[in-house]
Amino acid sequence: MSEEKPWAVIEHIPYERAGLVTQVGESRGINFRNVRTYAGEELPDWREIGGVVSMGGPMGVNDADEMPGLEEEMGLLWVAVDQGLPVLGICLGAQLLAAALGSKVNLGKRPEYGCGTVTLTNDGIKDPVLGPEGHTLHVLHWHQDTFEIPKGAKRLASSHLYRNQAFKAEGCTYGLQFHIELTPELVDGFAPHLPHGIVIEESERDRIAESGRNILGRFFDAAHPAQRPVVTRG
Repeated sequence: MSEEKPWAVIEHIPYERAGLVTQVGESRGINFRNVRTYAGEELPDWREIGGVVSMGGPMGVNDADEMPGLEEEMGLLWVAVDQGLPVLGICLGAQLLAAALGSKVNLGKRPEYGCGTVTLTNDGIKDPVLGPEGHTLHVLHWHQDTFEIPKGAKRLASSHLYRNQAFKAEGCTYGLQFHIELTPELVDGFAPHLPHGIVIEESERDRIAESGRNILGRFFDAAHPAQRPVVTRG
């Protein structure tokens, strides 16, 4: 495993960390290189990494003129997909991924905040990463921007407010508008920054996290099947 290239985890703001993403990935033997763009850390060359995970943040794709690092990140996401690296975008990361693949990202009609659900489409139910969780996923919503599904990609999930909640593009490329990576520490970091009146109860956090572990596990297994955890049967 030490010879495997590390995955880049791009963090845009101190309180939106990787959470379960790195926990689950590390259980598959994957190493991670955290890239804190908010601290001025430079993005890696795609040749140096084995995959990319782009996390959330309060900024938006359309802030790229004021935040040139976002344009650079979209370039990395595009070349990663083009070169066949596994890619996962969460919330802002999904919007950046959609834009990198040529889709429009724009302000939605109203915010979507708090613990809730998304409903899988027919393609979502058939998808090997999301589908096994069932027709409905419990998630944390925290966005107002939305994206169009990239050309050639499959829409995997929708909610009653936003039709485009998740997509799968070529290879092992997934964009999730919602959060599933919740840990107690991550939720504690979220708390001071959540919109007024939004509270993540422990039971809701645990339900989202249980599903999140399963989804992330299947994503990493699909990205690197040889790194699935070994189960010893007595």
